[in-house]
Amino acid sequence: RKARADENAVAFGQTKSQKEALKARAQLIARNLEAHKRET
Repeated sequence: RKARADENAVAFGQTKSQKEALKARAQLIARNLEAHKRET
């Protein structure tokens, strides 16, 4: 089971830079969403 998990990590794993870019993009989208919400 562990060996298969390791294989999947190699096949589908993201590099650190990919994760950082994804996180930065998510934060940017969240900020834009907050900025465009109407005041209630």
